Amino acid sequence: MPRTAGLVIVLLALIGACSTAPTASPTPAPASAPTARNLHAILQTPLAIGRRYVSPPTRTSVRGGRAAIAYGSDLVVVWDLAARREVVRIRPEGEVDVLELSRDGAKLAISDGTERATLWEVASGRRLTTLPVAGNGLFFNRAGDRLLLSGPFATTLYDLRTRSRTPFTTDGLPQTEGYTFLGFSSDDRTAVALAGGYWVRWSPPTAPEAIDVDFSVGLGSLSDGGTHLVAWAWVNKSTQLGVVIDVGAKRQIASWPVPEQPATHPRFSHDGQRIFMVRDRYAGDQPTDTLVEGLVRPDMRRAWSMTLPYDEAGVTLEPADGFVTVRTPHEILVVREDGTVELPRGRDRSHLPYVNTWRVHGLTLTIGSNLRGVQTWNAGPCSGAPGMCTGRAELTFKLNARGLIGTVTGVTYTNEAGQSVPGDPATGVSPRMGDTILLERIDTGVLRKATPTGDGNPYLCGKGASAKWQTECNI
Repeated sequence: MPRTAGLVIVLLALIGACSTAPTASPTPAPASAPTARNLHAILQTPLAIGRRYVSPPTRTSVRGGRAAIAYGSDLVVVWDLAARREVVRIRPEGEVDVLELSRDGAKLAISDGTERATLWEVASGRRLTTLPVAGNGLFFNRAGDRLLLSGPFATTLYDLRTRSRTPFTTDGLPQTEGYTFLGFSSDDRTAVALAGGYWVRWSPPTAPEAIDVDFSVGLGSLSDGGTHLVAWAWVNKSTQLGVVIDVGAKRQIASWPVPEQPATHPRFSHDGQRIFMVRDRYAGDQPTDTLVEGLVRPDMRRAWSMTLPYDEAGVTLEPADGFVTVRTPHEILVVREDGTVELPRGRDRSHLPYVNTWRVHGLTLTIGSNLRGVQTWNAGPCSGAPGMCTGRAELTFKLNARGLIGTVTGVTYTNEAGQSVPGDPATGVSPRMGDTILLERIDTGVLRKATPTGDGNPYLCGKGASAKWQTECNI
């Protein structure tokens, strides 16, 4: 069939209704409340190495009753979710990009920005091997004896039993801009990838097979059992579809129109009855906010939605048994499949990681355990007096969902002799009585001043900040 004829059929189907889907009725969400609550509590509890608090959680993978959580470049911890107990701590070699637990939670693969991946035995904390290919995709098969490592320029299938590696080759495949691997199909041997106007099945030693589609498919994912594929399809510049493909039958079984711009990979719930999606909303050419939605199959009815502030860093989804984690630049939300968000919102349940002396060039901020702070800074020439002045502001703090909010309760200025001078708080960026600041914890020993903006370097470095961050803070 010509490709243009296929497009006509797709568009006609949309005029009538959503396309057909499997006849199975949606099942109630699993009773995941205790597990979801435990993960939520773990994510919000600041973690320390000795007396040094590490980065907030940045990545998660939940499998087999365990949760692997990356804390920036400092630490990866595997937790027993039911007991809320640490199983093992692993020190990565760089910023963790991808985490993947095997289905039974016994093995862990980590890609940490070093152009290689490491494979670990969880129970012992023993490194099993280091693999030279790493990137934005790590996928165990369900048996846990194969690992697919997918990067922007190379993909390799690693057999854990034979310790053999098989590189993916594009010989005989149509030309395309690249391949996005999604994991393994239901036979547990065949890897599946998206590739523009077609998708690929690859089961070494058999050569890859390309299956044509009538539109360009981009971001997508596989169902937990590997039986179905969900993806965004671009019919033209203004028309996007969500499509579901039966991987075994090699045919599309459902489609629905997607308004505005999909923002990340659509994801199946683990029971396959729901699809989670993220899209950015716009006013003209300007993004206004981000919508996270849960759709129920087979009619793709929207069961719930939540609105988040738009951030160019984006939002990612990670389904688990009965819930999905929603990772934003400011927090990791735990959302049950019925749309219930675990509360309270926020990155930290404790203010203790903020208790430190923080510095950026020309400014020092000390926050005490009593949630009181003092900020001093080089205020420049004194107002009405010779020489340079130092500004001093007293603040009180309180914890909120984004971080620590400080309110200025007093401002004074002194000259080089330590004498009080009037100062000139109406000029420059000097704080004034009643001003507020919002501090976010973004890495080990690093805060970012989220508000106000536009008054210089927003980063402050404290104890534990890396050399890279100290350079960023200019100290």
